[in-house]
Amino acid sequence: MQPEYIEDFTIDLDTAIKHKAMCIRELIGSSYTQEELKKYCDLYGITVEQFLNLTKI
Repeated sequence: MQPEYIEDFTIDLDTAIKHKAMCIRELIGSSYTQEELKKYCDLYGITVEQFLNLTKI
């Protein structure tokens, strides 16, 4: 039996931002400089405030 794949899907903006924040957290860990955080937030297209609000560690 072949698995079913979803060809086309979308996610809401909040979920996309949460995913990006968690990807950044995985990359930089819990010890980072403001410059590193800003760099990765810019790369992922979210603000530092969004990152900090979603990852409160």
